[in-house]
Amino acid sequence: MPSAKLKQTTVTIENQNSEFRANGQVILFPGYMKVYVEGKDDPKSIVANKENVLPGKKRK
Repeated sequence: MPSAKLKQTTVTIENQNSEFRANGQVILFPGYMKVYVEGKDDPKSIVANKENVLPGKKRK
């Protein structure tokens, strides 16, 4: 089974005193991830759809 292909995104916001960094990824091609779900082999684990879409950002 081929590897999954993901697109990584990082947004960094800085000011004089602080830095905020947000990371995310989007699945471009699911590959092996289509048949394998982390925690699926543990009957006590609840598998939920954990995909969340972040809001768009404005560029200056």
